Amino acid sequence: MTEPSLVRSSRSIEENSFPTIGSSMPPLAKSNDSEQLCLDLEEISLPFRSSNDESLATPLFNQISISESELDQGAKPLPLDPDISQDELSALRSLVHEQAKRIHDLEQALDQSVSSGADLRLQLVNQWFLEAQLASTEEIANIQQQAITQLKRRLSQQQLALEAYENQTEGETQSFQELLLSLEDLAEGQQTNLKRLWLRIHSDRAETQAQQTYLDWLAKLYPTLEGQQNLESFSQSLDVDLADSTISHEQLQPNLLELGQHLTKRQAAIEQLEMELHRAHIALQEQQAMIDTLQQTHSARSLASDSPLEQELFTAQCKIQELEIQLSKQTTTQAMLQHFCQELEQTRDRHQTRIAELEHQTADMQEQILKQAQQASEYETAIQHWKDRHHNGHDYLSRLKELIEVLPNSSAELSEILVILQTATADAVEIEGDCSALSLKGPKMDVPDFLLRRHRYRVRS
Repeated sequence: MTEPSLVRSSRSIEENSFPTIGSSMPPLAKSNDSEQLCLDLEEISLPFRSSNDESLATPLFNQISISESELDQGAKPLPLDPDISQDELSALRSLVHEQAKRIHDLEQALDQSVSSGADLRLQLVNQWFLEAQLASTEEIANIQQQAITQLKRRLSQQQLALEAYENQTEGETQSFQELLLSLEDLAEGQQTNLKRLWLRIHSDRAETQAQQTYLDWLAKLYPTLEGQQNLESFSQSLDVDLADSTISHEQLQPNLLELGQHLTKRQAAIEQLEMELHRAHIALQEQQAMIDTLQQTHSARSLASDSPLEQELFTAQCKIQELEIQLSKQTTTQAMLQHFCQELEQTRDRHQTRIAELEHQTADMQEQILKQAQQASEYETAIQHWKDRHHNGHDYLSRLKELIEVLPNSSAELSEILVILQTATADAVEIEGDCSALSLKGPKMDVPDFLLRRHRYRVRS
């Protein structure tokens, strides 16, 4: 084969196997020997190696280094003898052709590897993006689930709190009603006790006046007895005691009036408390109506809303605010009612203390009257004693008169003594008549009726 044919074959190899490198290769038409062929092969291998080095900057595949080593081995210049034969040249050309073909295959494999690497890189990027998006979606879903759970828990707590508040309100209303009933009963009982106390005081005053009249009559009945001084002192002490009891009654009069005023004020406070309770009941009904309205609004909005979670949260917040407002109002009303109840309890305690004091004073007065009655009975005993002595003296005077009348020789002195004895006997007869009348009236006034009733009441109790 001649050199022009070699040039054509080499150009055909360049055109078929190295379409991208042929422009940079020098022409082989003027090479006249085997050294020129080796130089051409070196030029072919060097640009290809440089281009491969530039395209394989990224170390993704290990086959690239292997191809470069093979290309380096294949691109080494072969030692050519000057007397090379035609067969050897043909074999060399076939070897070059195979190497060029292999290089072309390696280029295709490299392009496929690069494209597959880019595809894999895109797939990895897409996978990372999808994984990140999936993680964020899961996190958002978890947050939403937690928010839903927390909202459900809060709604259940609010429902329980509302039920507890309703039960507490009902219990407080019932307790207020019971308290009002007990206060009304207590007021009625105190009114009854006050009336009874008034009646007892009037009866005590009447009995005291009767006893004083009786003692005055006793004081006028025995002005001539030897124990008149004792009677006067006793009457004076009795008058002082009766004056003290009268003063006590006069002192009790404004106290009883004050007690009546306190009872009137307490009745007004009870009426005001009833009004407050009625207002609280009305507020409770309004609150129940508001709760029903909110529930209806919540159900309607939850059906019509596109975002039920946000709408439910907003409704729950509004409901919480309304409940807090109503709770503050109810707390204020409850505090006012408790204050009124405390004032009523204090007033009741004061009235009970005052009633106990009045009862104690009445008992003291009754004891004083009993003591006065006992003193009167003792005085009657003393009167009876002096009466007996008077009867004895009268009998003695009668016997002495009879004895003087019997004497035959009566002197003037004996006559005067006889006249004195007759006068004393007449006075004694009058006093005896008065004492008999007093004895008929006296036992009826020994102990007053109210003291007897008091005694019977104590015996029964």
